[in-house]
Amino acid sequence: MSDNGSAARNTYDAYGRLKTRREEAPDGKWLQKTYSYTADGQTSSIAYVSQNGALATELLSYRNGFLTEVRLADGTPVYRHDEENALGQLTKLTVGSMRRSYEFNEWGLPVRRSITRADGTLMFAHSYRFNASNNNLESRKDETRSLSESFGYDELNRLSVYGDKSVVYDNHGNILRKGDAGELVYTDPNRPYAVTGLNPVQDNPVKSGLDIAYIAGDRPSVITQGAKKAALTYNAGHERVRMQYAVNDLTRLTRYYLGGNYEFDETVGGFKEKLYLGGGYYNAPAVLLKEGGNSSVYFVHRDYLGSILQIADTQGNVVEENSFDAWGSLRNPMNQAIYTQGEEPELLLGRGYTGHEHLPFFGLINMNARLYDPLLGRFLCPDPYVQIPDFMQSFNRYSYCMNSPLCYVDESGEFLLGYTFGFFRGLFTGKNPFKTGWQGGVNEVKIWGGLFTTDMRKNFLGQAWEMLSRFTWQSPQTFFGLAFSTFSNWAGQVDDVDYWGGATVVRGNNWNSGAVTLGSYIIGNRNIEADPNNYLFQHEYGHYLQSQEMGLAYIPTVGIPSLKSAAKSRDHSLQKFEQDANRRAFNYFNDPKNKIDGFYTSQERYDKYNENKSYENRTAKGWNFFENPLDVNGIGHESRVKYYDYKLSGAIHSPNMTLRMFWLKY
Repeated sequence: MSDNGSAARNTYDAYGRLKTRREEAPDGKWLQKTYSYTADGQTSSIAYVSQNGALATELLSYRNGFLTEVRLADGTPVYRHDEENALGQLTKLTVGSMRRSYEFNEWGLPVRRSITRADGTLMFAHSYRFNASNNNLESRKDETRSLSESFGYDELNRLSVYGDKSVVYDNHGNILRKGDAGELVYTDPNRPYAVTGLNPVQDNPVKSGLDIAYIAGDRPSVITQGAKKAALTYNAGHERVRMQYAVNDLTRLTRYYLGGNYEFDETVGGFKEKLYLGGGYYNAPAVLLKEGGNSSVYFVHRDYLGSILQIADTQGNVVEENSFDAWGSLRNPMNQAIYTQGEEPELLLGRGYTGHEHLPFFGLINMNARLYDPLLGRFLCPDPYVQIPDFMQSFNRYSYCMNSPLCYVDESGEFLLGYTFGFFRGLFTGKNPFKTGWQGGVNEVKIWGGLFTTDMRKNFLGQAWEMLSRFTWQSPQTFFGLAFSTFSNWAGQVDDVDYWGGATVVRGNNWNSGAVTLGSYIIGNRNIEADPNNYLFQHEYGHYLQSQEMGLAYIPTVGIPSLKSAAKSRDHSLQKFEQDANRRAFNYFNDPKNKIDGFYTSQERYDKYNENKSYENRTAKGWNFFENPLDVNGIGHESRVKYYDYKLSGAIHSPNMTLRMFWLKY
């Protein structure tokens, strides 16, 4: 929750699965998703409701455990997987009434994409030729118009030729000259990679007077150019939730972003809702547009980079067609001539190149964390991360995808190594490579960021020691936690990463196992949430508290014994090292000085939660005595439902639950 009106609120069912998620933006805008599940625990439906009422309900179908079909509750087909090749790559896909065909070569690289209507007429066909030794695109062709482009690269795999234009670089990755832009100037000695000027080619207008202000997280907050102004608002996770565009202080457009797949546009003439179906902004095959009380479904056709090239209605009639050059400039699809700034056609979805939002009033593309200028082929501020430290070009953090825009995409504006692993994992498993790549990159950022996340309930010295101890006192488990989390992310085992109380919660499939805590890293299955009221997090956070106190002795005293016990013992939760974790977490979460609202549970409230003896209730607030028993009196499994009042019971510190340390352990 943020003080600007943005928030996210989750509820869970009796099995700890996400039941509802409501995301809120300023000005009373919100989107709620309600999930239902099959008997096997797979998501069976997602119902969407906004501040304006019900939008749609997606019905999901599976084959051999994989999602293969999405339909709307009214019967409208969104997509269906029809065929895949020996590598598991999707080759035939039905979207609405249209049939898509994806062809790949023996190395799994795209060769051709085509789309036909229900009557068999061709509406889209693009072919590609890749160099299998370096994955560089050598040429592409729009077969419907017989328009071809060829591309060349230098020894560092930087794009040097695109069509009839060329790019000249210096040794550090700065673009010195770009065929359709002109000569780029770098004159600031303190920012040697930032463009400070442009000597344009003839008739090429230069952006002037563009000013950008930034906020925490280095996100752009205000963009101004003359009388034009765009103000951007973010939530606590640095995700964009609102854009207000005005000219001469008169608001022309206010756009809200929620859930990764919903936008609400408000203009003087009315409002329009956009709900992306079967995916998010960057990979959804369809979108529901609701305007003036009428709803229509359109189908989004993309190239292998995720750029939106066609939008068609349910009958296969093309309502929008786009074309982009190698660097993302919008051009006329009839002849591939780049539009002059200010003369571009309005995009139906406001998105185009690699699925990103275009800002035509500034000639920029908003890539979330950073703004990108397709004419210059450069970001306007540096990437906060060095992508590949042993590759010199990575140190030029203003470059777009290391100057290889036809090989990579940057959905977050913070492209990382995790993206590369995710891309190829998606490519060879039939999943959207750009979606898995982007999520892998975001997860990796957060995993590494966990090294520097501390418990805000501590004072300054406490937080300083918590961080320092990870590299000293807790260094063994910190190393293993970081390594295991990163490897799991590369292997596709991680869905998302979150923080609470200095702990980094890495959530996903987790190799079909439960949860493990290594230093500040809590790696768990999909039942875990970074929430004190989550039963799995309660216990694992206790292990993090142990790690902070035990330091070097944590692995031999808790880590290894716990691993052995979990594999063999039916009484795992009653072992002293597990009980000690429960005791520490129970005391921490209930301690009034930690100010965890609503956590303390009285006897009366506990009895009410369990009035039907449903002690395993995982959605109740407060300590879960069923999943995390406190065996104060050494009575074994009978302690599993026994309530203890934090305010009254001193027995919680009993020797039966306290793990003592000896100097030999160190």
